[in-house]
Amino acid sequence: MSIQSAIQPIEATLPLLPLAHTTYWDRFVSCVLNDKITPNSPCPRNNTTEVAYLFYGTSFYVLNDRSFLPDFLSRPVGLLFRSDTVNDMNVDTYPFDTGAYLTGRYEPIIGQNPVELDKYVTSSNGVGQAAKLVKLFFHTNDDYLHGQPSRVDDKAQRCVKRVNELHFNKANKNADSRCTAIEVLTTMDISLNKNLEAVIVPKRTFDLESIKIPALEKGLNSKNIKIIKYGDTFRYGPSEDSRIIRELTFQYLMQSPRKYLES
Repeated sequence: MSIQSAIQPIEATLPLLPLAHTTYWDRFVSCVLNDKITPNSPCPRNNTTEVAYLFYGTSFYVLNDRSFLPDFLSRPVGLLFRSDTVNDMNVDTYPFDTGAYLTGRYEPIIGQNPVELDKYVTSSNGVGQAAKLVKLFFHTNDDYLHGQPSRVDDKAQRCVKRVNELHFNKANKNADSRCTAIEVLTTMDISLNKNLEAVIVPKRTFDLESIKIPALEKGLNSKNIKIIKYGDTFRYGPSEDSRIIRELTFQYLMQSPRKYLES
């Protein structure tokens, strides 16, 4: 049995959430100038296909520490895409962060095995499957965004129970907030034009680099993209960076709570 069959009868009645993508500053500049995100990460089920990683609703991705590069190049940037961005794309959706899964962070509840991922993936166009996963494991968008799962039925499939147990497992320190993430992967380019709602950028870096690269700010303003800035005088490391992006994403969603959080 699989997650795909478990969510089949669920009605996706919740408001659809945007899709979040996190990247480094230097890659963000390239995305804006080229007006697209290009898949460049290995697919978790095989190493031959390249995918773009997105998360449903908010950012969960923790960037690696690139201490070998100038600090400003590694500043994190969050991008928020409209929920209908992948309507015409076949996407793979998972009820957790597959990167953390493949590094053994969910053991012993869910073992580290790429073959086993077939039980947990759902494939379809759009974010409808993601909304069903929220309904199954969290019931409401608000609880999902706050990482507050609900208990599933005792008669649920084994794979569903395992994910649910992972969500509630407070003892495993390795299973951080990424275990409650809903991950959406695509093999197709994602255009920024008409799809990108907002960006979360490091203030000092953005202001200085926009002077050097006028096309950067101009490109965002021409698309009516909301620019959210965070203080970047100091940097505390990848985990703290991830927390900042996630908090600002949530604040952005709360500006229109009736649009995103009604259940």
